[in-house]
Amino acid sequence: PTRMILPDDHSDRLRLARLGDLHSTLAEAGRQYQPGKDTQRLMFELVGREWRGRLIPLDHDGLGKIALVVLAPVDELLAEANALRQRNILVTALIVLLSLPLAWLLSRAIAKPLRDLADEARAIESFDFSQHRPVRSLISEIDQLAGAMALMKVSLSRFIEIGSSLTAEKDFERLMQRIVRETAGAACVDTTVLYLAADDDSRLDPVLMLTGDELRASTDVGLGPVDLSAPGLLAEAVKTGAACATELSGGAHPFSILRPTPAAAVLVPLKNRDGEAIGLLCLLREHTLEQAPVAPKIVAFLEALGGAAAIAVANQRLLKAQKDLLQALIKLVANAIDAKSAYTGGHCQRVPELTLMLARAAHDATDGPFADFRLNDDEWETLRIAAWLHDCGKMTTPEYVVDKATKL
Repeated sequence: PTRMILPDDHSDRLRLARLGDLHSTLAEAGRQYQPGKDTQRLMFELVGREWRGRLIPLDHDGLGKIALVVLAPVDELLAEANALRQRNILVTALIVLLSLPLAWLLSRAIAKPLRDLADEARAIESFDFSQHRPVRSLISEIDQLAGAMALMKVSLSRFIEIGSSLTAEKDFERLMQRIVRETAGAACVDTTVLYLAADDDSRLDPVLMLTGDELRASTDVGLGPVDLSAPGLLAEAVKTGAACATELSGGAHPFSILRPTPAAAVLVPLKNRDGEAIGLLCLLREHTLEQAPVAPKIVAFLEALGGAAAIAVANQRLLKAQKDLLQALIKLVANAIDAKSAYTGGHCQRVPELTLMLARAAHDATDGPFADFRLNDDEWETLRIAAWLHDCGKMTTPEYVVDKATKL
């Protein structure tokens, strides 16, 4: 402690201590005193410690110049704050250390659905739809992404499956039936009508209609052809060239005989590779669009499915045209061979008929040596061509040999 009242060296009286008599800290504060100034801020370092304070001059008659000095060492002034800071640092470090395992576990829980989605994406990229693992996440965005990817996988799988089945079908009639059934199943509708363009592309003729599980020709229920040059709902859908959902209200629409009450329809034009309309799929629903709206993704899926169906139809038509051309050429050759000889005239036409009759009898046999004899479509076609061409070698045989009545 510093004594503020000291004995006077020259008398027996007491005196106030001067700055030089005080503690070195106060002496240093006195040296920083600037006369004539009001309150001063004191900042200095002494004996390895930092000091902060204020010097306030006081005016008092008879006492001379007096100043109030307030000083405090920084380390003591901030001792509690420093201690609090140290405690906070320790607590924070402890919380961070304890949070690391929790954060690791949480990150793995969040990342697992993302890893599963990445595996699903790689499977889709490889066209592997054999397995489906449902992905769930507590994060709504990841859960929505998982749901969208699951729907995409199902749609792609369904589309590829339907497209493959349509491409593999070789019989034109069965192809039409499969198109109607697959489209109705994909759209979940109760009635589906298929129109195909006529040879002159001036109209659409009804081909098939599926109601529930019953498949029949559209003409059985009174549906007539659609004139593409006249205004109308179906003609406009074909001209537009894009799948659309539309209301069927009143009695003016072309399906009023099937849907006398208000309903809705999804119209899917069938276009070939050149963008020309070769048909129209009409999917009829009992509910209006206001009662049960058609999702845009369903319309897009049906449009893609309609494109695959149109390609399959166009391929079958081209294949049928090639087969018809081949059959015509074969019959032309057979007729030319028959025309070479009056003695064997009509032989090349009779042999195919007799051959097919014998083969059909053997095919239909249920007992005897031909009980296991069966022919598929390709084998029937091969037999038919072979029967028509069995005498094709006569094309280069001279007539005097063909007509020779005696031994060669």
